[in-house]
Amino acid sequence: MSPWVHQSHTSVSFLVAAANLPNPLMNYWNDINGLVWNSASPSFASSSGALSALSGWFSSTSTKAEKGQKESEREEEIRGAYGMSGAVKSEVERLTGKYVFEESTRGVNDEARLCLKSTVGTDWLACEDYVEYVEELKEFWEKKVAGKGGEAKLRVKIVLAEDDLMVGEKGKKYFQDVWTQEKCGQGIDVQCLQLEKTDHDSVTSADKGYLKEMFAAATEGHRTMY
Repeated sequence: MSPWVHQSHTSVSFLVAAANLPNPLMNYWNDINGLVWNSASPSFASSSGALSALSGWFSSTSTKAEKGQKESEREEEIRGAYGMSGAVKSEVERLTGKYVFEESTRGVNDEARLCLKSTVGTDWLACEDYVEYVEELKEFWEKKVAGKGGEAKLRVKIVLAEDDLMVGEKGKKYFQDVWTQEKCGQGIDVQCLQLEKTDHDSVTSADKGYLKEMFAAATEGHRTMY
């Protein structure tokens, strides 16, 4: 869900710049996140929320009636998915961010290094090369399902955001081209879909439905990889 693609394939400028920051500066990444969470609204505190909101200000042409209808529909979605009103959900998110940063969040600094591969020792092991990884999976699963009528297949579901500023259109296309049915072979069933009106963070929201589906697949022991 909202798969990560390295900036060497996406060319996302701010991530290219981040990967070139001196390593000691990354020790303060969690402090920066904490400052944003506690001094701005939650919609600006996620990895891509601020940029998405800013672009929305300049592209919105909806009428007052249309906005009212959308807000009503959104409220209904939130109540159905979370069992609470939109206002309560917003307050829960605000308090969640506040309480998270009451404790140490230094681990996120190393997570950023790993995602950016910006220092020695932060390679991605099996996923260092997605193309090679899929080729190896194809070979393994074709041997595994041979003679079993396809019942033991691995099922891969890829859920992409419509507007993912963290990987961009180039990154999404790269990932889709790597995970085609042809390249996955006979031992893997792959499905790739894109959720409308989502970004890098909101694609995993409970009201979209796929987070529930993912946990259900894990609970039931399905050979499904998200």
